[in-house]
Amino acid sequence: MLDTALEAATAAGKLLRQNFGSALNVNLATHHDIKLELDEQAQALITRMVLADFPDHCILGEEAVTGQEQADVRWVVDPLDGTVNYFYNIPHYAVSIAAQERRGDEWQTVAGVVYAPEVDEMFAAERGQPATLNGQVIRVSDRT
Repeated sequence: MLDTALEAATAAGKLLRQNFGSALNVNLATHHDIKLELDEQAQALITRMVLADFPDHCILGEEAVTGQEQADVRWVVDPLDGTVNYFYNIPHYAVSIAAQERRGDEWQTVAGVVYAPEVDEMFAAERGQPATLNGQVIRVSDRT
């Protein structure tokens, strides 16, 4: 699942980076949030890629719920985390994707990625494995 998340985040990040700074279509605006047409395009791209690899999974996105809603695996997706920054051409935004497995009545996150396209930083983690940044293991500091 981690490989699919990495590929989907990279593809969505490429789409976002290509459109950064361009004229944007706003689908919905409130005092605290903006929904861009690009949000929906990135969500659709991620959804297509995940469901191509895992057609029996569910996608929970900010923009829609897709796939098998009763599935034992779901993907939690924020295709454009930092929409307001993106809208105002502030290059601090990311693509966030996590895969969760059903464990009884609860969900356990088993893999996740956060990709910041403007700085090309891909943070990734998989249950039981060390977290990475661009493929290199990262750790918390021993400094107190």
